[in-house]
Amino acid sequence: MNKKTIIIIDDDAEDCFLIGSLIEQEYPDYRVVSITNHLQAVEELTQQAHLPSFLLVDLNMPQKNGLEILSDLQTLPRYRQVPIAVMTGALNPQLTTQFATLNVVDYVEKTGNYANMLSTLNRVLRAPHE
Repeated sequence: MNKKTIIIIDDDAEDCFLIGSLIEQEYPDYRVVSITNHLQAVEELTQQAHLPSFLLVDLNMPQKNGLEILSDLQTLPRYRQVPIAVMTGALNPQLTTQFATLNVVDYVEKTGNYANMLSTLNRVLRAPHE
């Protein structure tokens, strides 16, 4: 049986490891792929043989932030159907209006509260997506 894939895009390798470990513990049917080179994230995504079930993207990254990565993804038709959640240290309410146009279905505040992250993942992974 092939496992479904969740891809984490975050420039912080430690966060990728912690979040990935949490996901793999709670969702053994999923495998986690981390992309820490955010400058080449879209290029790495295009090289994936199969579409992921879900993307988790950090908004606050140097040089190329999460919104720029999400905008780049909109140029790849096959990724328009992949649900995305964003992670941020503090959510700016003005950003939420941009989320709908970027295929963002939810967000997680990156506070170290992993219960909130699991709750978001539960919502996203169980929700029907077009």
